[in-house]
Amino acid sequence: MENNAYEAVMTALQEAHLDFEAMMRPVSFLGVDGEYHETKMFTPVRSDNGTIISDHTFTKSYCPIQNRDAFKVIADIASVTDIEFKNVGCWGNGAGVYAQIALGDDMVVGGGNDRVGRYLSVVNSHDGTRGCTILITPFRFFCQNQIAAALSHADKDNLFRVRHNSLAEGRLRILGESLKIAEGVFVKTAEVYNRLADKIIDMDFVREGISRNLPFKGEEDTPEEPTTHFENMLTGMINRFNSADHGNVERMTAWNLYNAIQGTFQHDSRNTANKNFSVLCGGIAGKSQTALNNIIEMVDRGYEKTSTTLFDRAFARVA
Repeated sequence: MENNAYEAVMTALQEAHLDFEAMMRPVSFLGVDGEYHETKMFTPVRSDNGTIISDHTFTKSYCPIQNRDAFKVIADIASVTDIEFKNVGCWGNGAGVYAQIALGDDMVVGGGNDRVGRYLSVVNSHDGTRGCTILITPFRFFCQNQIAAALSHADKDNLFRVRHNSLAEGRLRILGESLKIAEGVFVKTAEVYNRLADKIIDMDFVREGISRNLPFKGEEDTPEEPTTHFENMLTGMINRFNSADHGNVERMTAWNLYNAIQGTFQHDSRNTANKNFSVLCGGIAGKSQTALNNIIEMVDRGYEKTSTTLFDRAFARVA
């Protein structure tokens, strides 16, 4: 399993043209004398095509972890537990690269066919944003959504980081302990998802849930009128809620509401070079986690109306 997992991810890196090395090159500037002068700062450059990976600059002490070395951690994980390699992707010009693996059986939500993959994502970056990091990234197959986990002991931004200067034996011990934490997170996450699937809600709950995650935003000149972006996002959330994944989940449930909100953030947000990063561990991931937390709080503690008159009016027009 270990060698097969490493070979699979290396093959995927090659096929995606992400098996390059990040080489540190000195930054130069054009002087008043018309000549280029090197500075003491460096920037990462791709070895395969010579293009700059990121506009970040670093001192000579910065040493990027190469993708092939970062993803050796997948082989390490395979030596600790059974995994299935899924895919590899990137954001920017290879500024960040990620590979996804599945741990064991999927989670089943709501007693039906709604399955959520127990995914971990191994993330490596060359722009200084993070080292080699393992993220808990549940994946919902119906709508191809990277959704939030009900994190407990693990840090909300990542599960753990792999320090490549550690001894291999010590690193495997850390992986084993961290995977136990991940298993606990997945168990709790499945319980939370199913609690949301069992919670029957009404349209007041829907309106309040959406308003907490999509506050009303008006036009600058006519603040009582919703912006086009706000109206589009609101329409997307309500349409997804009403569709209930084309009838594959129970419509009037908190689980359907959460997925309608989160799915709109993920699929209807503007496509950019960094959208993969945003979905995995950036702004969209943060909105996904906040939405889950908000819906859980409303289910567990009840709620008082916080939506505004302007939001209610916009909601009524679309719903």
